Amino acid sequence: MDYEARVRELVDKAEITDRKHAYLRAADALDPDRMVADFVTEGFTASYSPGGEPIQGREAIRHWYAERLGTVVASSHHVSNVEITFDDPDTATLRCYLYSWQRFADHPETADRHRFARYLDTWVRVDGRWMQKSLTCLVAGEYCSDAVPRIGEYFDWDR
Repeated sequence: MDYEARVRELVDKAEITDRKHAYLRAADALDPDRMVADFVTEGFTASYSPGGEPIQGREAIRHWYAERLGTVVASSHHVSNVEITFDDPDTATLRCYLYSWQRFADHPETADRHRFARYLDTWVRVDGRWMQKSLTCLVAGEYCSDAVPRIGEYFDWDR
């Protein structure tokens, strides 16, 4: 790979990482409209549970996010171990680890949700801007202290 292409790849990796962080800030701000309008493509697909129907399209995911965030009063997403590979100059796969915490309205603090997962995303360049084309949340485990912990029941962790 020539020097110019290598620099372009490094810049693209930084932009995709920054976009993922901004997407998660929108989630923590409990703003489903911004999560969708600023970060997902028209044909966006999301999977949050294995065997379930993927959520397809911008309006469907906006509605799904709005419904899920409707009972959340505080949220904090933390990602690490970001790995980005390119299928071509305008298509990338992002893999990263996730820890998230959420507090819900009308629930005791002991019912806060803690989730340990990985994201597997496809990002595409649309009009010069990186956008999420797909998101899969590969959950390794989650718990609320008043619920039975769920460990590794969602997806094949090795994807």
